Amino acid sequence: MVLPRPPSPEPAPQPQSPASDEPDFGNRDRAVLGALLRQRQVLAVGRLNPALASSVTAQLLLLAQDAEDPITLHLSAAEGDLDACLALADTIQTLPAPVHVPVRGIVGGPSVAVLAAAADRAGSPNLTVVLSLPTGAVDGTATRIAVQAESFERYSTLMRDLVASATGQAAANVDADLRAGRVLSAEDALAYGLLQRPG
Repeated sequence: MVLPRPPSPEPAPQPQSPASDEPDFGNRDRAVLGALLRQRQVLAVGRLNPALASSVTAQLLLLAQDAEDPITLHLSAAEGDLDACLALADTIQTLPAPVHVPVRGIVGGPSVAVLAAAADRAGSPNLTVVLSLPTGAVDGTATRIAVQAESFERYSTLMRDLVASATGQAAANVDADLRAGRVLSAEDALAYGLLQRPG
Protein backbone atom coordinates (compact mmCIF):
# COMPACT_ATOMS: atom_id res chain seq x y z
CA MET A 1 0.00 0.00 0.00
CA VAL A 2 1.44 3.36 -1.00
CA LEU A 3 0.88 6.17 1.48
CA PRO A 4 0.13 9.64 0.07
CA ARG A 5 3.05 12.02 0.18
CA PRO A 6 2.52 14.82 2.73
CA PRO A 7 2.12 18.24 1.19
CA SER A 8 5.29 20.30 0.86
CA PRO A 9 5.53 23.09 3.41
CA GLU A 10 4.83 26.53 2.06
CA PRO A 11 7.93 28.69 1.75
CA ALA A 12 8.37 31.24 4.52
CA PRO A 13 7.41 34.75 3.47
CA GLN A 14 10.38 36.85 2.48
CA PRO A 15 10.77 40.40 3.74
CA GLN A 16 9.66 42.94 1.20
CA SER A 17 11.92 45.80 0.26
CA PRO A 18 10.18 49.11 0.80
CA ALA A 19 8.95 50.83 -2.29
CA SER A 20 11.10 53.69 -3.43
CA ASP A 21 8.35 56.19 -2.66
CA GLU A 22 7.91 55.04 0.97
CA PRO A 23 9.51 57.39 3.52
CA ASP A 24 12.54 56.15 5.41
CA PHE A 25 12.25 58.12 8.63
CA GLY A 26 15.44 56.73 10.14
CA ASN A 27 17.62 57.80 7.24
CA ARG A 28 15.79 61.11 6.94
CA ASP A 29 16.28 61.87 10.63
CA ARG A 30 19.98 61.09 10.34
CA ALA A 31 20.24 63.31 7.29
CA VAL A 32 18.55 66.18 9.13
CA LEU A 33 20.79 65.78 12.18
CA GLY A 34 23.84 65.66 9.93
CA ALA A 35 22.77 68.84 8.17
CA LEU A 36 22.26 70.56 11.52
CA LEU A 37 25.70 69.47 12.72
CA ARG A 38 27.27 70.97 9.61
CA GLN A 39 25.61 74.24 10.64
CA ARG A 40 26.98 73.79 14.21
CA GLN A 41 23.54 73.13 15.64
CA VAL A 42 22.62 70.39 18.13
CA LEU A 43 19.23 69.23 19.39
CA ALA A 44 18.43 68.31 23.01
CA VAL A 45 14.73 67.50 22.97
CA GLY A 46 12.97 65.26 25.48
CA ARG A 47 14.00 63.99 28.87
CA LEU A 48 17.69 64.70 29.41
CA ASN A 49 18.66 61.27 30.66
CA PRO A 50 22.23 59.90 30.55
CA ALA A 51 21.80 58.55 27.01
CA LEU A 52 20.61 61.85 25.51
CA ALA A 53 23.07 63.91 27.57
CA SER A 54 25.96 61.69 26.39
CA SER A 55 24.87 62.03 22.76
CA VAL A 56 24.63 65.82 23.04
CA THR A 57 27.99 65.97 24.81
CA ALA A 58 29.66 63.95 22.06
CA GLN A 59 28.24 66.24 19.37
CA LEU A 60 29.38 69.35 21.22
CA LEU A 61 32.90 67.97 21.69
CA LEU A 62 33.06 67.03 18.02
CA LEU A 63 32.04 70.52 16.90
CA ALA A 64 34.40 72.21 19.37
CA GLN A 65 37.33 70.31 17.84
CA ASP A 66 36.52 71.63 14.39
CA ALA A 67 36.45 75.33 15.26
CA GLU A 68 35.87 77.81 18.06
CA ASP A 69 32.86 79.37 16.34
CA PRO A 70 29.66 79.44 18.42
CA ILE A 71 27.56 76.28 18.71
CA THR A 72 23.77 76.47 18.98
CA LEU A 73 22.11 73.95 21.30
CA HIS A 74 18.33 73.87 20.85
CA LEU A 75 16.88 72.89 24.22
CA SER A 76 13.39 71.66 25.04
CA ALA A 77 13.47 69.36 28.05
CA ALA A 78 10.78 69.40 30.71
CA GLU A 79 12.70 66.86 32.80
CA GLY A 80 16.16 65.48 33.25
CA ASP A 81 18.44 63.41 35.42
CA LEU A 82 20.38 65.63 37.80
CA ASP A 83 23.80 64.03 37.35
CA ALA A 84 23.45 63.82 33.55
CA CYS A 85 22.36 67.47 33.25
CA LEU A 86 25.19 68.70 35.47
CA ALA A 87 27.73 66.71 33.44
CA LEU A 88 26.40 68.31 30.23
CA ALA A 89 26.48 71.74 31.88
CA ASP A 90 30.14 71.14 32.84
CA THR A 91 30.93 70.29 29.24
CA ILE A 92 29.25 73.45 27.98
CA GLN A 93 31.20 75.62 30.41
CA THR A 94 34.58 74.10 29.53
CA LEU A 95 34.29 74.03 25.73
CA PRO A 96 36.55 76.46 23.86
CA ALA A 97 33.59 77.32 21.62
CA PRO A 98 30.76 79.38 23.16
CA VAL A 99 27.41 77.60 23.32
CA HIS A 100 24.22 79.52 22.58
CA VAL A 101 21.02 77.96 23.91
CA PRO A 102 17.64 78.97 22.48
CA VAL A 103 14.86 77.26 24.44
CA ARG A 104 11.35 76.29 23.38
CA GLY A 105 8.34 74.76 25.08
CA ILE A 106 9.09 73.72 28.66
CA VAL A 107 12.48 73.57 30.31
CA GLY A 108 12.34 72.26 33.83
CA GLY A 109 14.07 70.48 36.65
CA PRO A 110 17.75 69.69 36.21
CA SER A 111 17.58 70.72 32.53
CA VAL A 112 17.63 74.32 33.77
CA ALA A 113 21.29 73.73 34.68
CA VAL A 114 22.08 73.21 30.99
CA LEU A 115 20.42 76.52 30.16
CA ALA A 116 22.26 78.31 32.96
CA ALA A 117 25.63 77.03 31.74
CA ALA A 118 25.29 78.61 28.28
CA ALA A 119 27.14 81.71 27.16
CA ASP A 120 24.02 83.04 25.46
CA ARG A 121 20.48 82.21 26.58
CA ALA A 122 17.34 83.06 24.64
CA GLY A 123 13.74 81.87 24.85
CA SER A 124 10.56 81.85 22.80
CA PRO A 125 7.61 84.01 23.98
CA ASN A 126 5.59 80.95 25.04
CA LEU A 127 8.42 79.37 26.99
CA THR A 128 7.82 77.96 30.47
CA VAL A 129 10.70 77.41 32.89
CA VAL A 130 10.12 75.25 35.94
CA LEU A 131 12.68 75.71 38.70
CA SER A 132 12.58 72.42 40.55
CA LEU A 133 14.64 69.53 41.82
CA PRO A 134 13.96 65.93 40.80
CA THR A 135 11.92 63.76 43.12
CA GLY A 136 11.97 60.01 43.48
CA ALA A 137 11.92 57.18 45.94
CA VAL A 138 15.14 55.68 47.27
CA ASP A 139 15.49 52.18 48.59
CA GLY A 140 18.06 49.83 50.02
CA THR A 141 19.87 49.71 53.30
CA ALA A 142 20.03 52.64 55.66
CA THR A 143 23.64 53.22 54.61
CA ARG A 144 22.72 53.24 50.91
CA ILE A 145 19.84 55.64 51.52
CA ALA A 146 22.14 57.97 53.44
CA VAL A 147 24.70 57.92 50.62
CA GLN A 148 22.02 58.68 48.03
CA ALA A 149 20.66 61.53 50.13
CA GLU A 150 24.13 63.02 50.54
CA SER A 151 24.78 62.75 46.80
CA PHE A 152 21.42 64.38 46.01
CA GLU A 153 22.15 67.31 48.30
CA ARG A 154 25.60 67.79 46.79
CA TYR A 155 24.24 67.80 43.24
CA SER A 156 21.39 70.09 44.28
CA THR A 157 23.90 72.55 45.69
CA LEU A 158 25.88 72.48 42.45
CA MET A 159 22.73 73.21 40.47
CA ARG A 160 21.72 76.01 42.83
CA ASP A 161 25.14 77.64 42.57
CA LEU A 162 25.15 77.34 38.79
CA VAL A 163 21.77 79.04 38.48
CA ALA A 164 22.73 81.69 41.03
CA SER A 165 25.97 82.48 39.17
CA ALA A 166 24.19 82.74 35.81
CA THR A 167 21.32 84.89 37.05
CA GLY A 168 22.90 87.02 39.78
CA GLN A 169 20.20 85.84 42.18
CA ALA A 170 21.12 85.11 45.79
CA ALA A 171 21.86 81.43 46.36
CA ALA A 172 19.29 81.29 49.16
CA ASN A 173 16.58 82.63 46.83
CA VAL A 174 17.46 80.13 44.11
CA ASP A 175 17.46 77.30 46.64
CA ALA A 176 14.00 78.30 47.86
CA ASP A 177 12.68 78.55 44.28
CA LEU A 178 14.09 75.14 43.33
CA ARG A 179 12.54 73.47 46.35
CA ALA A 180 9.20 75.22 45.83
CA GLY A 181 9.00 74.39 42.11
CA ARG A 182 8.66 77.98 40.98
CA VAL A 183 7.23 78.39 37.46
CA LEU A 184 8.47 81.22 35.23
CA SER A 185 7.05 82.60 32.01
CA ALA A 186 9.41 83.89 29.33
CA GLU A 187 9.08 87.41 30.76
CA ASP A 188 9.68 86.11 34.28
CA ALA A 189 12.76 84.19 33.12
CA LEU A 190 14.14 87.36 31.55
CA ALA A 191 13.60 89.30 34.76
CA TYR A 192 15.08 86.44 36.80
CA GLY A 193 18.21 86.43 34.65
CA LEU A 194 17.85 82.92 33.22
CA LEU A 195 17.23 84.39 29.79
CA GLN A 196 19.33 87.19 28.38
CA ARG A 197 17.07 88.02 25.47
CA PRO A 198 13.95 86.86 23.62
CA GLY A 199 14.65 84.49 20.78
